[in-house]
Amino acid sequence: MLIRTRGIVFRSVKYGDTSFISDIYTEAHGLRHFIIGGVRKAKSPTGAALFQPGSALELVSYFRPDKNLHRIKEAKAGLIFRHIPLSIHKTAVQLFMAELCSKTIKESEPNQPLFDFLWQALILLDKTQQPVALLPHAFMCRLTAFLGFAPQTISGPADRFDTQSGHFSYSGTDKTGHIDQLNKLFQSDFGDPLPEAISRETRRAMMDTLMTYFAAHVAGFRKLNTPDIFGEIF
Repeated sequence: MLIRTRGIVFRSVKYGDTSFISDIYTEAHGLRHFIIGGVRKAKSPTGAALFQPGSALELVSYFRPDKNLHRIKEAKAGLIFRHIPLSIHKTAVQLFMAELCSKTIKESEPNQPLFDFLWQALILLDKTQQPVALLPHAFMCRLTAFLGFAPQTISGPADRFDTQSGHFSYSGTDKTGHIDQLNKLFQSDFGDPLPEAISRETRRAMMDTLMTYFAAHVAGFRKLNTPDIFGEIF
């Protein structure tokens, strides 16, 4: 049968000389695998750039629930990004979001709240005029709520975070500051103004802690490649 749905590209790999196989998180059917034939031909009506990680699509696909690989009939951009392609910083965050999702979201069932969050996150990334160095951290924090392991924060200052139990606490002995920043970030909504006066070292420590937390709660979670880019450009 033919289905029409919005989708977000998590990952694409070359297949043969002219095709892609893409992991696309669809609004209608969750995460699905698609083959896009002839997309890398010079005169293809569907450009290869459309299936880069982090792209937002509207697609028509031949779909059978009992099949693992589906074929796309038509595809076009679901969102036209005006600022992401012109910003190395925003492009890096877009790729980070896609890579993180590809390693954490595996369900082949629709999840409208999660899909809406991811779609709106891309819109926010494109439109925001704030610095985006801390946006990957905010995205990770918010994503934990949809994945089912949002931590237990505290209202006051924090300097301890048990990544196994997901509990923040305060002991008065750790002065590094990055745990307190994480505690506050987990309590904020994605899209809230982000603090700007945070050092590169603090952001790195926050990212390392978040990676440890995800590894403790997502089966098979592996190190991401994109955070290494942040140290070069942010």
